[in-house]
Amino acid sequence: MEFNFNRWAFGQSASAVIAAGLVAIGVFEWDLRKFTYGFLVAGSFFLAGALLGLLFGIPRAVKGQNSGPYAPNTNLEEISDWLTKILVGVGLTQIPGIISQTKLLVRFLARGMGPGVESVPLVFGIAVYFLPVGFIVAYLISRIVLPEELNAAVGELAKKVETVANYAKADVAALDLVDEQLSGSAGVEQSKLNDAIAAASPVRRREIYGKAQTFRQETREADAARMERTIPVFRALIQADPDDFKPHAQLGYALKDKREPDWVGAFSELDRAIKIRGEDPTGKFPWYEFHRAICHIHFNPAMRTAIVADLRAAATRGLRDELDKKEEVKNWIAQNRVSAQELA
Repeated sequence: MEFNFNRWAFGQSASAVIAAGLVAIGVFEWDLRKFTYGFLVAGSFFLAGALLGLLFGIPRAVKGQNSGPYAPNTNLEEISDWLTKILVGVGLTQIPGIISQTKLLVRFLARGMGPGVESVPLVFGIAVYFLPVGFIVAYLISRIVLPEELNAAVGELAKKVETVANYAKADVAALDLVDEQLSGSAGVEQSKLNDAIAAASPVRRREIYGKAQTFRQETREADAARMERTIPVFRALIQADPDDFKPHAQLGYALKDKREPDWVGAFSELDRAIKIRGEDPTGKFPWYEFHRAICHIHFNPAMRTAIVADLRAAATRGLRDELDKKEEVKNWIAQNRVSAQELA
């Protein structure tokens, strides 16, 4: 028959027993000073019993179940075992001495209650009551509750270690495929990149994003063909986390800067990046609207209101001079008679 330990019921029962003992002290001594002293004495005996209960019930690690290079430290278990044997052995051989020393301790503690013969039995009753209560409570916790918590903690730690190990393998595989895609002689299948990057850790995905972004920036003008190699990487990053706006924007830039620009696809990705990003009160990403406007100008120049809104957003966030540097933007502004006030 399996034993079902109800922690809530145990806590309520232990609290009730402790409270009953404190109520008994209060009934015996109405004086607040004496009750406070009795409370301290009761707490001292309870803690002494709890220490003994923990000493006798401390859980032990099961030998032979460690699969890693390190084994759990069992020094505390060995000390507990030694002290338990010493206490039992000395206790059995020194019973008369223990009784006499207990009497002296009770009389000594009773002096704090003030004069009166009734203080001695009160302190003795406190000791007899709270010492075993503390022992039983700590013993049950260390025998039943503590092993469950330790096993749960060890299990959780093992899962985290396994997750880290799996991430480590996946990270290496993802980085290798990304390097092969960016600098290899042949490209990598999109599905393989998708699976590898999706399995990689978030930290490694950020590293892959930075590597692809830098590669795109370095090659977009000098070698558009090589720059196009970043497109599958950005697609895989989007597949792994569709709600991250930055890969959408980088994919939009790459599609725009292809040897044969995909203006509609670039506009779609930049539009998605802006929608996910939301408002940009800090002005950290003004290029998104600027390049979305350029895409709009190329595939649907008649959308004057939308284009002006994007150009205004870029101009008011520090890119006013860029509007004059881009020939297609400058020409569109002139053809559509966009005033300076509309861009301010």
